[in-house]
Amino acid sequence: MKSEVFHFKKFDIDQTGSPVKVGTDGVLLASWMRLHDAESALDIGTGTGVIAVMLAQRSEGLTRICGVEIEERACERAVFNAKESPWSHRLMMHHASIQDFVKTQKKCYDLIVTNPPFFRGSTLSQDPDRNRIRHSISLTYKDLLDSVGQLLCPCGFFNIILPGPEGIEFEQKAEKSGLFITRKTKVFSLREKPVERLLLEFSRSPVSDPDQDELVIHRSKDRGFTWEYRNLTRDFYLKF
Repeated sequence: MKSEVFHFKKFDIDQTGSPVKVGTDGVLLASWMRLHDAESALDIGTGTGVIAVMLAQRSEGLTRICGVEIEERACERAVFNAKESPWSHRLMMHHASIQDFVKTQKKCYDLIVTNPPFFRGSTLSQDPDRNRIRHSISLTYKDLLDSVGQLLCPCGFFNIILPGPEGIEFEQKAEKSGLFITRKTKVFSLREKPVERLLLEFSRSPVSDPDQDELVIHRSKDRGFTWEYRNLTRDFYLKF
């Protein structure tokens, strides 16, 4: 089997044999989210562990970082990547669905983050493992919100990335579940294009004026990266 390794500045992510690959969404989310002096973090659907490892790099104060992944091959890579990272003593990976993981937990988390399956309207492939990852089959919005509601500390924050329409729907469902938007960033691939992603931060306490801004990834003329995107991800990508 051909080795597939994604190299970052301070760590590597081995994704050999995993149906989950490093993507822009996960790196963007882990770079964007505020850490709020958190001591614990949970990455739901950690894949090969990239978000969890990025959080470990970002803050030494995060002394307990857990990843949960339902897909066995991806979780095997996540365990390997956590052990090989410079922060292995602060990382722990669990092979489980978030629904089952919740049942075993007695502690809450200051931060919860997820780059979830959201291709609910697309055609299913013939690979059941890839379907389970790419579609909201194993993880519905209700299951996700119920799990976050049980695992998030009273003063904690929950972060997620979703396509524009799904993000709007999720924000409405989250509020009904007692999670309120505190920060929102609209992400554009190009300035003249529609919103491609929404980066969302929630807490248990409503705020009257959530932080809102925009991020453009590519410059319009040459498809090079904008200064804002470079600055956000420069601690991780080798090319920046």
